[in-house]
Amino acid sequence: MSPVDVRTGAGTSFNSAQADGLVTKGCAAMAEDVAASVAKPVDSWWTVLAIDPVARRLTPRLARITWLTPNVVTLVAFAIGMVGIGMFAAGMLRLGAVLFEVRFLFDCLDGKIARLRRLSSERGAYLDVLCDTTCVGGAYLAVALAVSPQYGAWRVLLPLVTAVYYVAMLAHVPVEQNRGVPERAGGTRRGWQRWLNDRRLMAYPTTVEVEAAALFLAPLFLGVGAIRVALVAAMGFYLLRLVDDVRRVWVTVR
Repeated sequence: MSPVDVRTGAGTSFNSAQADGLVTKGCAAMAEDVAASVAKPVDSWWTVLAIDPVARRLTPRLARITWLTPNVVTLVAFAIGMVGIGMFAAGMLRLGAVLFEVRFLFDCLDGKIARLRRLSSERGAYLDVLCDTTCVGGAYLAVALAVSPQYGAWRVLLPLVTAVYYVAMLAHVPVEQNRGVPERAGGTRRGWQRWLNDRRLMAYPTTVEVEAAALFLAPLFLGVGAIRVALVAAMGFYLLRLVDDVRRVWVTVR
């Protein structure tokens, strides 16, 4: 939830009252356009293709509820995530997967509502990151323990994904601070890069896709063996990102 201006596609600023008024008056199509205008200029494939179509319709409706501040939405997402972790730990993997993805939907909504109502803050951004990393790390641990046999190498290997996840998130902080908010590519880019940017799609996989695969799709549709493979693949992704982030920081500071 970074502080940014709320603008329509034509460049007109919208304050909180104007945004709420669009929904109150029933201008659903215009309200959805405003909600789409506060989306990130470039985002993960899973967010753009699976989450944003739903979030775009919910954002203007939730934004009109005055007490439902972005921080409240963040805490709602956190509560749903903790319940999902409990379901994972209890072996109810499909229910846990559904709750985890509902949590992610609300996790996306808090930033959109903050930008739409001009309520972005550093405190809200910190709360969002804290709740998000707590839920995701806890979900990895709960799923790993649920699909691990009582004894053997799997019992040791799979829970390591949580430790690798947290180390990778910590190492990514300075990289994210130096990078700032991703922008659309300029007119000089062509071909597939231009195609991706026109559709707000990143050119590389992110943690969002990894979490969706390992903590939503795999527990929802696959068996225990495939879930174990998904967790190991997730750990491999975080290890690769960790190495890349260390390399970037090393090159920057030397």
